Amino acid sequence: DLNGKKFFNVAGMGFDAHISHVFATSVKRGLKGYVKTAFAEFSVYKEQAYKIEIDGRVLERDAFMVCIANSSQFGNNAHVSPKASLVDGLLDICIVKAFPLYWLPVMGYHMFSKTSDRSKYVELFQGKQIKIMRSSAGPIHLDGEPVIMDQEIFVQVRPASLNVLV
Repeated sequence: DLNGKKFFNVAGMGFDAHISHVFATSVKRGLKGYVKTAFAEFSVYKEQAYKIEIDGRVLERDAFMVCIANSSQFGNNAHVSPKASLVDGLLDICIVKAFPLYWLPVMGYHMFSKTSDRSKYVELFQGKQIKIMRSSAGPIHLDGEPVIMDQEIFVQVRPASLNVLV
């Protein structure tokens, strides 16, 4: 639950939310359109300042993006937080620091080989209660769907809150 909105897989703010927001209003569709949008926006997007409180522990970071992961992957086999688990009762907080464009293939390799936790540009934490203050209101994404939210974000685990029909 993020500011009262439910998500199942991954929620995020920063570059991934920005791309989700831009892509939602774009006429380009499909993976090719998404990749083109991401490349076009990469060089102009700037990291933001975040104050992140995880179960009482406070961190201050400048980050390219901050992801809250209930499971390990965004989709298309890109694993943002390779050790995230749907059954451990914890959320994984993935902080990605700004990195140079020439490092993009390495970051891509880490995402698709489930080794993002080994990157010098990635920090991972776990928790149940997360409060995030960012420099301004703006887009976030909930399982890839863009939403505009305030600068203060509250995230918490809601165990056994998803009903699934089989």
